[in-house]
Amino acid sequence: MERDNPLEIQELLDQCIDLVSTSRQDLMACSLVARSWVNTTQSHLFRVAPSTPHFLSWRFFDTLVKFPHLIRHVHALTIRRPSDMDLINRIPFTHLESVGLVLTYETLEPWEDEQRFQLQQTLSLPHLRILSLFHRDRFSSFHRFFLHLSPTVQHLVLACSTWTAENLSALRERLPHVPLKSLRLLFWDMGDLESFDDQLFYPFSMLRLEALSIVESYRIPWNLIPKQTTESIRVLEISINVRNSPLDLSSFPNLSVIRLDGIKKAPAVCHTLSSLPFPRTIQTLVLGAQCTCIRTTCAALNQFLSTFECSTPLILEMEKFPHQSHSLEEDRKMFPIMMLEDRLRVVIRSADCSWWDETVLKPPRGIIGE
Repeated sequence: MERDNPLEIQELLDQCIDLVSTSRQDLMACSLVARSWVNTTQSHLFRVAPSTPHFLSWRFFDTLVKFPHLIRHVHALTIRRPSDMDLINRIPFTHLESVGLVLTYETLEPWEDEQRFQLQQTLSLPHLRILSLFHRDRFSSFHRFFLHLSPTVQHLVLACSTWTAENLSALRERLPHVPLKSLRLLFWDMGDLESFDDQLFYPFSMLRLEALSIVESYRIPWNLIPKQTTESIRVLEISINVRNSPLDLSSFPNLSVIRLDGIKKAPAVCHTLSSLPFPRTIQTLVLGAQCTCIRTTCAALNQFLSTFECSTPLILEMEKFPHQSHSLEEDRKMFPIMMLEDRLRVVIRSADCSWWDETVLKPPRGIIGE
């Protein structure tokens, strides 16, 4: 190819390949086009270690052993069984930044000392940024794996069903606090929580928390969140199943981005935003695809948002899934004032990448700065 060929501009090439990054077949085809395309396609193909609901892919790890230059492309993996450590221990990961640990009754096996030590070593890797923990019992079940936790962890995704006070004195002597930038909680019911502080989430500290997400929860204990934490949060995501009543956000004075999903009525959205304290710093409101209020009572919401008082003109971002029948043009017509003032954005959201992953976790620089 000639040197002035636009496909030799690496930044442009990377963006083009990003557009087909969800299709393994397309990525495989791209990798055969030219030598300059190989590195970018490999970074997508090997970014996440594939796994079944029960096991990691042994074939994937065999490929890494045979071709060690591919190891640098692996950024994420999920551990479901102690036996997975036998595969992981074979690979000297250099750029691993996201680890998921899933402990369920169906796949729970006893952890031998060697396997537990190997997992502790994996969680101590210097590039680790994101830790996802899933357990059908207590959060304290993970404490035995935190003895060498990397201080670089900044983002925690947590799903547990039981919260109890634990004696953490022995752990505190060996592991200092790990300050978080974002916390995502996946629960069905948070009504039984007695606290919502560093004692509950030890060894993770929420004093510098910048982003909070609460998903699939019927009751949210706002009164238990320390004031210092609510004042530091700039990004808030609330996704609640079938809720028509408003939320009280009066304890969040510095929010810049709010995402709401599951609230079915426009008045509930209006009252939720009205609860924000002055001066309102919110810049973007994201309505999830399940907020059906945008189709049933959009006229009232359009009028409210166009006159909503905040420090800067509010941007409305509407999400929709590719399979939803109404067109983009129909979506825009539902908010004529916001569209006329160029404050309406319609975003097609892929099921493969959530808003939280794309906005908070994915970018190295963005809403949550590194």
